[in-house]
Amino acid sequence: MDGPNADRRPPVVEAEVIYQAPMDHPATFYLGGEEGDRDDVVNDARIVPIYNVRAEQLSYDREGFAVFPHKTAVSDFRDPEQVSSIYRPELEEFVRAVTGASKVAVWRGGALRLAPRSKDFGAAGTTYPSPTIHGDYTENSAPGVVTSLIGAEEAKVRLKNRYAIFSLWRAFSEPPQDVPLCLCDASTVKDEERQLGHVYYGKGPLEKRMHLQGTGYLYSPAHRWCYFRDMHKHEVLFIKTFDSDGAKAWRVPHTSFVDPSAPKDAPPRQSIDIRAVAFWDA
Repeated sequence: MDGPNADRRPPVVEAEVIYQAPMDHPATFYLGGEEGDRDDVVNDARIVPIYNVRAEQLSYDREGFAVFPHKTAVSDFRDPEQVSSIYRPELEEFVRAVTGASKVAVWRGGALRLAPRSKDFGAAGTTYPSPTIHGDYTENSAPGVVTSLIGAEEAKVRLKNRYAIFSLWRAFSEPPQDVPLCLCDASTVKDEERQLGHVYYGKGPLEKRMHLQGTGYLYSPAHRWCYFRDMHKHEVLFIKTFDSDGAKAWRVPHTSFVDPSAPKDAPPRQSIDIRAVAFWDA
């Protein structure tokens, strides 16, 4: 419908995203590390079309992501007590309903991300939208993070059957987002474009820090980049970050980008993402 309130922003925008360039050794990243830590990576910035896929019927098992309406009782996502006592149980129930999984376990903490324009940017307990394309888990790292969540004894049983890890992403600032999240359609990504590397978390001697296998991606013109414009508090984006069933989407490169179609005075993005693992009995 055309009218004074119609959205006249283009359905496709062009914006910069940052890939990883080919390297002769694995890249290394440090998150929350020491002052002297320096990432070892060669970036490859590209201008790509990014499609607003609000009107499309997407599947987390095909493209690797989908948005669902979900009313939350949380009034302040920056309150750890509300996230723990209200949000985690909400998500556990919702993921089970959406996926049909027999069991769902939700991580104990989430990542609060504030855009650089936010007056609270850099505040304690927050982080920032990722500026580079990445994947979260691999076939090597996924079993370990699941085991740390549910315990070794239960993991021995659960990991024999299908399981999938989701990042559950929600904006709690008003739309439109100035620095939204964009995702690459998993069906357009090839195995050989994935670049495995090292990710170290926290401070202290390197051998004592948490270490996971990380993933960067090489540029391909075949990649289809997507975003859900104007996300709001009462909807949640399911992003498949790993699936033990390799026949389904299991790798979704993602990153933030500056939306050139957003108004200059758009509210600075505030979002929370929290991980959950769904288990099936077969």
